[in-house]
Amino acid sequence: MATRAGARVGLAATALAGSFVAGMVVAQTGGGQVTDPVRLTHAALRPASSCEELRQWFVDRALDQVTAWGWGDPYPVYYADDLSFGVGEAGGPVPAAGARTEEVGSSETGTNVQEAGVDEPDTVKTSGHLMVTVDGDVLTTYDVSGDAPVRLGQVVLPGVDSAEILLSGDTVVAVGPERGAATRRALPGRPFPGLLQGTRLTVVDVGDPSDPTVSDTRVFDAETVAVRLHGDVVRVVLSSGLPDLDFTSPSGGRWSQWRARAHNRAVVRESTIEDWLPTVSDGGRTTAADLVDCADVALPDAGRRPGLTTVVAFPADRPEAAETTAVAGDARTAYLSTDRLYLASSPWTAGWIPGPMPVEPLPEVRSDALTEPEMTPEDEASLDDMPIDPVPSAVDPRLIAPASTPTKSADDAYDTRLYAFALDGTHTDYLASGRVRGQIADRWAMDAVDGTLRVAVGPTDGTANANAVVTLAEQGSDLVEIGRVDGLGVGEQIKSVRWFDDLAIVVTFRQTDPLYAVDLGDPAAPRLLGELKIPGFSEYLHPIGDERLLGVGQSATLRGQVTGAQLALFDVSDLTSPTRLDVASLGRQTSALAGQDPRQFTWLPDRDTALTVVSDWRTGRGSVVIATVDGDRLRTRTVQVTDAEGDAGPGGLVRGASGVRLVPLADGRVVLWTGARVSFLSL
Repeated sequence: MATRAGARVGLAATALAGSFVAGMVVAQTGGGQVTDPVRLTHAALRPASSCEELRQWFVDRALDQVTAWGWGDPYPVYYADDLSFGVGEAGGPVPAAGARTEEVGSSETGTNVQEAGVDEPDTVKTSGHLMVTVDGDVLTTYDVSGDAPVRLGQVVLPGVDSAEILLSGDTVVAVGPERGAATRRALPGRPFPGLLQGTRLTVVDVGDPSDPTVSDTRVFDAETVAVRLHGDVVRVVLSSGLPDLDFTSPSGGRWSQWRARAHNRAVVRESTIEDWLPTVSDGGRTTAADLVDCADVALPDAGRRPGLTTVVAFPADRPEAAETTAVAGDARTAYLSTDRLYLASSPWTAGWIPGPMPVEPLPEVRSDALTEPEMTPEDEASLDDMPIDPVPSAVDPRLIAPASTPTKSADDAYDTRLYAFALDGTHTDYLASGRVRGQIADRWAMDAVDGTLRVAVGPTDGTANANAVVTLAEQGSDLVEIGRVDGLGVGEQIKSVRWFDDLAIVVTFRQTDPLYAVDLGDPAAPRLLGELKIPGFSEYLHPIGDERLLGVGQSATLRGQVTGAQLALFDVSDLTSPTRLDVASLGRQTSALAGQDPRQFTWLPDRDTALTVVSDWRTGRGSVVIATVDGDRLRTRTVQVTDAEGDAGPGGLVRGASGVRLVPLADGRVVLWTGARVSFLSL
């Protein structure tokens, strides 16, 4: 039997209560017994029997990450997930024709999404005659049934920055970071405490579009990982990160470092469960309550990364009927299909952290301050037992070089941990967990078909410097690797992946652009069928039917120097020999923004036409490229839609090219939303 978290998200000042039924274990917290039990029958996850057990689980795993400077790694390494981005022997017969690559249009609300039937938030949504936009904290409704868009109504969303919206019937759900100071939490491995912002969720009734009305507000003390709409059910995946505890930093020499580290470890050991669990409130009107009860947190049987990942699911128009599922551990990547949720917790790799960076230069740190002092076991024990005493040094958020690298097990350093859940209405039922060696870059590197998870993984310190496609199956409570193709793009980075029922197209890049076709017809025996090496690379791939793909990316010299944006038309009818039929340059020193945000790409099936947003590096101007597939060729024309600075919309934001969206309507017209203005695009 699958597991289900059934805790209701309440806004009362009293603590939320919950219980697990697993081997008849019943837990009570907050003085009350639960009415919505959570059932766990698989051994890979087990319920926390008490708040103290859960607190100790966090503390035991967090101590290895504590340094003299608090949380962090030894050098300035910044992290990011997404919203980026030898060949095995092929036995058996090779298909005579390419795999099915049916064309994919936009969702019913106008957004280019990863999975058909799973809508994603954006800054503009449509239900046909009605269009809803959000600019910062201002939501506006329009009638787009006539010759020109007509503004109907407007409402300010309280306390949110950079909101994005989902549209379900007459209900809009807006989600964004809470305005103001960052919360009390920090992400694992990120040296700046307080970077993790809370999440504000606002429900707006647009039944009367001339008078949109805020009907509900929720504020989560956790950061958004993913938001999706399944039918009329909204799912929000949240990461709580690590607590921003009362850490100190050393004032000078080695003894100061020892004392600071001992102080910080003692702070972690003395942390309370309230430090680790996120909260939910109604935006300040009442006292915040726990988002999830101790007994509603599942503990994995393996894994050493502290943190908490919570899934909140509710009918779009009834957030008070939410159900929560929580797993102890930090998962920063979430892939959602129509019936599955997969969470991935990958090893940290170098990248750029989303969020503010210190504007002042980093202070100089003496070289001896970056070396872990040699300590005997007796010294270590005596320091760990040292009481918390004030250390004469204030925490400097710019001082990001701790004394030593946190200890990691080989599995945590090299493997990505995976958790699978079944989705049914507002239920999120645990199915299985497992691991795969390597790094999963983002959600586009994951896909599921008929219970088989397929992932594209990049290298870590414990793997060869190459990429792979791996298949995993649900076997009881385990996600078990059943097949793989190794050695894709040796020394190169995965730039894009597109999945089909029985095919994966993987693009890697360093100097040339290898495009690999991997046969997934037999999940237990995936095979590399063919590859194509060309200059440049595709950052986003879109199926357009007739066994063809459009690639949006960058052109490059044979030395790997990027020169500007390009569109490429690929023929994958013969998977043993994929070919590029045509390529269209979109201008030197330009960037096709769909590579970073696929929502800035729109395919119009009835017109065999693609719309994609391009930004000029030199001028900052944004343009829409209209590309029509004419046989084996691409015909393009460009329409400038923003100036260098962009326009300030009703919310006061200046979005530039990054705010441009192209929304197809049922009557064949396309709405152009620049982040400030609404109009119809002339095709």
